[in-house]
Amino acid sequence: MFPIVISPLQTADEVEIVERKGIGHPDTICDALAETLSRNLCQEYQRRFGEILHHNATRRCCVAVAQPRRLEVAV
Repeated sequence: MFPIVISPLQTADEVEIVERKGIGHPDTICDALAETLSRNLCQEYQRRFGEILHHNATRRCCVAVAQPRRLEVAV
């Protein structure tokens, strides 16, 4: 997981409203996965083609699929 950096906002506003999500939150996990995917794609594009090709790796790429659990018994 990538380090989370928190820094003060430089603004003249008196109130700052933010939404904070923890490390285990699905959005945080998907953001980290998308970031890792993008970095790996960039490295692979650089290796294969000598340049970084356009790509869109966002957290929208992460899809959770509910699968029914099956009990498998070894015989």
